[in-house]
Amino acid sequence: MKLKLTKFLCFQLTALLLLCTFSFPLDRADAFLSNLKFQVRGAKKPTGEVVVVAIDRPSIEALGRWPWKRNITALLTESLFTLGAKNVGFDIGFIERQTDQFPYDKQFRATLERHQNQITLCWWTLNFCSDDCLSSGTVKSPPNPVETGFPLASIPKFQNPELNDSIFSSAVPNQGFANSNKDSDGQARRTRFFVRDSKGVYPSLPLALISQRLGKSPDELVPEVGSPIDYLGPAETIPRFSAIELMQLAGNRSLANENSPLKGKTALIGLTAFGLVDEQVTPFDHAMHGVEIQASIADQILRQSFPGQPKTQMWVVTFVLSFLFLGLNHLLRTRHVLILSGTALLAIYWIDFNVLFPRGIFCQTALLYANTALIALSTLSSRFYEEFRQRNFLKSAFSKYLAPEVVQILLSQPEGLKLGGQKKEITTLFCDLRNFTSMSETLEPAQLTELLTEVFTVLTEVVFKHQGTVDKYIGDALMAFFGAPLDQKDHALRACLAAQEMVQQIKMRREEFKEKYGVELKVGIGINTGIAHVGNMGSQQRFNYSVLGDSVNIAARVESCTKDFGVSILTTQTTLNAISQSAYGIPSYRSVGSTVLKGKSTPTELFEISEIQS
Repeated sequence: MKLKLTKFLCFQLTALLLLCTFSFPLDRADAFLSNLKFQVRGAKKPTGEVVVVAIDRPSIEALGRWPWKRNITALLTESLFTLGAKNVGFDIGFIERQTDQFPYDKQFRATLERHQNQITLCWWTLNFCSDDCLSSGTVKSPPNPVETGFPLASIPKFQNPELNDSIFSSAVPNQGFANSNKDSDGQARRTRFFVRDSKGVYPSLPLALISQRLGKSPDELVPEVGSPIDYLGPAETIPRFSAIELMQLAGNRSLANENSPLKGKTALIGLTAFGLVDEQVTPFDHAMHGVEIQASIADQILRQSFPGQPKTQMWVVTFVLSFLFLGLNHLLRTRHVLILSGTALLAIYWIDFNVLFPRGIFCQTALLYANTALIALSTLSSRFYEEFRQRNFLKSAFSKYLAPEVVQILLSQPEGLKLGGQKKEITTLFCDLRNFTSMSETLEPAQLTELLTEVFTVLTEVVFKHQGTVDKYIGDALMAFFGAPLDQKDHALRACLAAQEMVQQIKMRREEFKEKYGVELKVGIGINTGIAHVGNMGSQQRFNYSVLGDSVNIAARVESCTKDFGVSILTTQTTLNAISQSAYGIPSYRSVGSTVLKGKSTPTELFEISEIQS
């Protein structure tokens, strides 16, 4: 039992370690589950303090093809402040000067200077790297690094950023990087709040924008250097306004003062016109504009919603539950393993989707789901393998003792068999060939072997017909028993019927055997019923399914008395009592007298079975 349990646990833990080692498919599964959790949760209401100013198709049609002349950008910026915006961010870079329109660049710079404490510009980089790339210094760095108390080792590193032209960059101190942090499937699920180079640490665009709005340092607003993105919902969950409509509204001062949608808001300007912007996949949309994702992160910072991802705790939970499931599965029946596993998967789903995720705990549960399913699958596989192995063992072990149809019954009801041994009431039958010694002297060994094969084949078929078990062939004798391995209430009657048919079969073939071998065959059969030990007997290397006990010895002694009483079948009172109690009929019998059997001190009455009335 201990060895089987050890093998079972080793198999399960090996499978678990393999699952953890090859975790790439689990990353994909976690990504799928993350999206599903957002969809099940549905959209959440934003703070309403962050809005998107969309440079959309109507705006481009009204104001000209993109990129706009900088005087238009300046006019848009002034319009937003006219409408009461608290501060404005640009999810647009101003990398180059428009040399043919330099006065417009100066006009835009003047606007930036005028509102320099209310404007946030963005920059980005495509080159994140290791510490080695920072040792030699970067060619250029963003302006105005910030102080942070976070360990530098935890902050991602970059080099060679794409910066705004100095004419604009020098006018605005507050800037942030606008990179999205995409997973292998192209979807942004986490955001970086800080990055660093050899010159310092820099905040993200959403963090710089909210830091400016609230007048707080960036590291006061976030608990870590990065966070899962807590998406609010599909596109336009964050309020979105067309740039041209806002400019038109700002042009009418009376309407602007009465119906300003930007009063006290943080406005983020970005491209939404089809073909001009890199659209990104989110849990809610196959294509969401980058500016909307930046605005969603800004709103997340305002809400102070920073979902936790307890990776270490999830590993601990996974291993603890794994050991618990391993232990329970080893003890439970197969049906209960299925019930437990199904219940566990549903419980994990319910807690994950309805309790943890809505409360901002973004657990990566793919390993837990997969491991629970794997444990159930491996448990069922090992059970089916053990059942298959047991069936093969039973089939090979009992096919030489039992009729094929009895073997099939045994395979379908293995719980009725205790291979370790048991005590039960059975009926034992010994059948002996008369005058075997004289036959062995007159027949050649080959003829004798052929004769025994034919006789035992006939006798075995009779035993199988009555669903008995052939125990062994002992020289010229056959030993069989009834009532095991399958329970048979009428085992005593079956033994008597088999004995009568054995005698009849030998009589029917007597002339055939006499003509073929020159011998006249007769058999003597002894039957006794009683308690015996039934099970596998022998050594670890070789064993047989057999019976032992005093009742078995009595059957052998009764068979030897058939010669003394000159009859073919003898039995005892215990067998007759068993037949009468079975309600299947009482055989026709007669008492032939009593005798003291070998090894006994008191006489035993013996009965000849002559005929059985059904």
